[in-house]
Amino acid sequence: MPEIREWKGNAGTFAPNAGSRIVIKDAELQEMADAFAKDYEAIMGQTLPVVTADSANAGDFFLCADKRRKGTAGGRLPYDGR
Repeated sequence: MPEIREWKGNAGTFAPNAGSRIVIKDAELQEMADAFAKDYEAIMGQTLPVVTADSANAGDFFLCADKRRKGTAGGRLPYDGR
């Protein structure tokens, strides 16, 4: 996953809220999610819990592995309007 400073916006909007979480679908993403949580807290001053679930709520960051992109150096964090 690219560092937060490398993220670029696309269409739509996203607004984290007081109940936002980092949701991972696969346990293999735990280390990445923990690093993201640490970076987010350093930049935004908000601690985000990391939880494992199959779906996310409004304001959550949802991370899931895309097995089709194995070995790529980048990726997308899709937003579906929730």
